[in-house]
Order: sequence, then structure tokens, then C-alpha cells
Amino acid sequence: MKTRLAKKEYTGSTSISIKRSDELRDCSLHGHDFYELDIITGGEAVATTNGKSEKARRGAVYFLTPEDFHEYSDTRRFSVINVQFFGDDVSSTLLRSLVDAECRAFALTESNFDTVCDLFGIMERLGGQSGLTTDIMPRLLESILLILHGYLDIAPATNSQAENNIQRALIYIQEHFRENPTLTEVASLLSFNERYFCKRFKEYTGMTYKEYLRQKKLQYARRLVLSTSMPIIEICDRCGYNTQSHFNREFHKEYGISPLALRKSFERVKPI
Repeated sequence: MKTRLAKKEYTGSTSISIKRSDELRDCSLHGHDFYELDIITGGEAVATTNGKSEKARRGAVYFLTPEDFHEYSDTRRFSVINVQFFGDDVSSTLLRSLVDAECRAFALTESNFDTVCDLFGIMERLGGQSGLTTDIMPRLLESILLILHGYLDIAPATNSQAENNIQRALIYIQEHFRENPTLTEVASLLSFNERYFCKRFKEYTGMTYKEYLRQKKLQYARRLVLSTSMPIIEICDRCGYNTQSHFNREFHKEYGISPLALRKSFERVKPI
């Protein structure tokens, strides 16, 4: 099973890309360093996200983060609207609530599904009008995310400015953790004093910046180990580790087992 990093498809003055695919054929396992929405408009397929599979039919919406990887197989007259975007395009509070959700696959009611498709139709028509995309496209996208948020059965959070800034930092880390962003880099991005940033970051997450970044990298690595046949050395590189020995030590420290041993133990108990 090959795993790839999907390429961005942004054009013009916006960082939001919209693409319709009719009669989509099987889509191989892939990840990405941006956020993605897949709206299923017709047909059916087997959707596999982070190793878990389910039937995907009209009315389903999948919200995918830079930590996820997924594929579609056994496609039958499968039609999809795909939207790619970055965290800076939408409210950090809204985005974090969806990122933190236990399940990010949504089965929309007919009414909500029609509304989502109408909003995407407007976004498509605006796509070629550079004077409008910068201001309006993100707001339309937020409207769609708010519809999905309604299925989480939680009220939208009201955060202080400091909390919103930390959420922006978490979104940045999620998009760039493979590149090992430094604390200095992220604090500078938010115009934070490093000492103040460290304090607020630990208050919000319960971890130091270094611990949080390490956890993100290892969680992603574990998904790749268990759900793909990607060589361990490639996983090591994909997750931002310079040497496999360092990666193996960090992985064993976190999970009490080496990456290769974990894969072998999983294969032994995997049902036929």
C-alpha cells in the first residue's frame, strides 16, 4: 500500500480550492499538510480514514486535518466535492472544535446537505473573481463548518484573545509539525514574547511546547505504522526525525514498544 502527500491545488488570490469530481475512481491512500472537506454528492465507495473503513454515500461529509490520511476504494458512480484550505482562512475557535471532535465524519440531513451544496455552488461561482475571493470565500467556508459544528452537540466556545492566539498556534503546529517548527518561530508568528508564550501554552495544553510537538509527531507516526505498509525509515522522515535511531527511541519511550514491533504485533492479531 503506497502512501503519498497530496499536492495543493490553490489558484488565484485565495488559499481555498474547490474541485468537483464526477465518477471518481479509487483514490489511493494519502495525507496532506492542509485541511480538507469531502462532500459526497452521489454513488458510493468504501472510505478509509486512519485505518477505519465505512461506506460513503450521498450526504456524507468528511473533515480531514493535516494529521489524517485516507483513501476511497470500491467506488461506484462516486461523486465528490473537495475543498482544500489552511487554518488561517477560518475562525481558529471553530476550526479547533472540529479538529478536537472524536468523529469527523458527518451524515447530514437532506436540508443541511442541500444548504452545504448551495454554499459550495456560490463559492465555485466566486472562484474566478479575485476581488471577491479574499473577503467572501472564507466566510462561506465558515458557514459550512458551522453546519458541521452543529452535529457536535456543543456550543461554540467564547475565548479570550490570548486563548484565541494559542489556538492559532495549535493550528499552525498541526499544519507544520513535520517541519519541526521552533518555539521561537511560532511565538514570533503570533508576536508573542517567548516567555509569555511558553506560560500561556502550558496553561492551555497542560504540556510544554516541546512535549506537545513531540506528541503530535509520534501520534501521526503511530497511525502510519498501524495503518500503512510504509517503511519505518520513511515514516521517520515523514514525521520530521533526522535519524531512525532517534525516532525509535522517542517512539519506544512514548508507547513502550518499537515501531516495527508494534506493526508486527498488530498484524498478528489483525482479523482475516
